[in-house]
Amino acid sequence: MSNATARRTRVERGIYKRPDGRLEIGWRDAQSKLHWRVVDGGVKAARAALASEHSKRARGETVAADPRLTFDSAADAWWEARVGRLRPATARSYGPALKHLRERFGHQRISSITPGEVASYIVSKHSLKGWTVKGHLTVLSAVFRYANRHLGVTTPNPVSMLDSVERPKIDDEKPKRILTATEVDKLIESVNAKHRLIFRVAAETGCRIGEVLGLAWEDIDVAGQAVTFAFQLDRHGKRVPLKTARSRRVLEITPSLAGELRKHRVASDDTSPDALVFVRSTGRGHDHRNIGGRVLARAVERAKLSAPAPTFHDLRHTHASALIAHGWDIESVSARLGHRDVATTQRIYIHEFDAANRSDERRAKLAALYGGNAVETTDSRRATQTHSTENAKARQLWAASASR
Repeated sequence: MSNATARRTRVERGIYKRPDGRLEIGWRDAQSKLHWRVVDGGVKAARAALASEHSKRARGETVAADPRLTFDSAADAWWEARVGRLRPATARSYGPALKHLRERFGHQRISSITPGEVASYIVSKHSLKGWTVKGHLTVLSAVFRYANRHLGVTTPNPVSMLDSVERPKIDDEKPKRILTATEVDKLIESVNAKHRLIFRVAAETGCRIGEVLGLAWEDIDVAGQAVTFAFQLDRHGKRVPLKTARSRRVLEITPSLAGELRKHRVASDDTSPDALVFVRSTGRGHDHRNIGGRVLARAVERAKLSAPAPTFHDLRHTHASALIAHGWDIESVSARLGHRDVATTQRIYIHEFDAANRSDERRAKLAALYGGNAVETTDSRRATQTHSTENAKARQLWAASASR
């Protein structure tokens, strides 16, 4: 049951009873915008008010906003019109944020909520993570946008008017656990055989746990050595499409991983196109908590990895960090991870990109700029030699293909 339906009960079509006993009518105007208004009096008064609004609609009149519209009422209307269309997991994530906002602004008229009050609200939530409070602002802003467009509210969205210093700090994320290549190998080898390929796919593609568990055989191109990520298995065991166009992607995989997937297909009972690649003995998809919790925990213990223990998502961070360290540009890393935009990749991996840019070549230039002899390091010479060798091989391959 949504917060909205819990806050009012239906009396009859278009008329609802609030927890405080007052009646509220809901209707759409000539522009199909949904409106809510509290009506003093009984059911007869509510019917008369509703009939009046329907008459205005028939005449094509635009309905003025209710000056007494509270944040609670606006949030109820937004929830019913917008959140019900979202995925259950997304709707559930909005619930806690809306509960906090109702406690602060619920009975306040929405037109009276100022940027200063929102800034004060942010300060009052200092015990929460910055990203959590940012989620509260996302909900508050969504309610205001809906009220501006559909409830006739003319008050500007206070969230959009916040200064940068007033917004919650979002640099308080938990440090990422980046595994070394040796640690990744030890971890995967320590996973029990029936689950090992799940972890290997995640480690070599940087996919999320829901994405790897949601793979179907139609997504695996063994001959082309590629995997398509277009769906995910949610926490209820349902295979659902990925949210954004950027998250739906086709990734190259190594010949070795393609070979392991080929062997897994041969050993699988159901290899029909829409059958899941990774299933339990019952044929159903794996549970997130089992794979990312119990299976991973046992593997970490057997591998004797140092603290802090890595999470399943740390395989994704490790993959991204390895790509960056090997010279992948930010656009390519972002596309492979399926981030919404490059800015997301830059924000999450800014330190990794900075570390990759701290090169011997730049140190040599600094030495030349500020004095001292630029000494070519062994690593620098080795990198230069390797780069030259790779370029020579590339030219040979190109020449061979051109002569065919």
